[in-house]
Amino acid sequence: TSESLHSWLNHTHQMPAELARMPSASSLSGEEYLGPYTSKEELLEPLLAIHASLVACGDDVAAGPVSDLIRQVACFGLAMTALDIRQESTRHSDAMHAITEYLGVGPYSEWAEEQKVKFLEGELASRRPLIPQEIMAEVRRPYGGSQHKRVLSAEVHEVLATFAAIAELPLDSLGSYVISMAQSASDVLCVRLLQKEFGVQAPMLRVAPLFETLDDLQNAPAALRTLLESRPYREQHLVGGVQ
Repeated sequence: TSESLHSWLNHTHQMPAELARMPSASSLSGEEYLGPYTSKEELLEPLLAIHASLVACGDDVAAGPVSDLIRQVACFGLAMTALDIRQESTRHSDAMHAITEYLGVGPYSEWAEEQKVKFLEGELASRRPLIPQEIMAEVRRPYGGSQHKRVLSAEVHEVLATFAAIAELPLDSLGSYVISMAQSASDVLCVRLLQKEFGVQAPMLRVAPLFETLDDLQNAPAALRTLLESRPYREQHLVGGVQ
């Protein structure tokens, strides 16, 4: 409660700097609000400082609940359970098609699988961004809520905005990126590239392609061989222990 926080602050000489991440606490201390916690390590640091301070003040009763909270954070992190992201394979293809068409590179969705793989591998290995700033800015605006001219459909905007949201979340709160109705290696490489473009932190989300039709299941061994023979995929995806 705010009363107990005031009481504790009155009996401690220095407030842990990390508590400035708490809006109410930062207003009490005059510290600048640092934003929300994004990892359990960030949250454990002030909790351990609070626990040590309470014990030093002889407040064993108050330290009990804090100890319980420390154990819970250490065991479960901030999210308690990881959330999978799931999207249908053609939605990613449509998003990449919109990007390549905007750049004048060509109609991605009409390319043969070999051309898609070559293009995606080149972009995965490239140090320059693929997605132009105009599209990035549109993705970060609510769809339909701006006077700016739109270049993305609502469906493409939703897909790309999902990757932007993933990049802002701690990876331990997310599980796998599941591709429904996966057909080929390019489906996996496309999701990998979109994660890279939006700055998802390494090693990124593991990608789980679901080969669901009979034809796709029969083609799955060839698709996986293509992935394992892909140098960017091996070096950037498998080395991180993700896939």
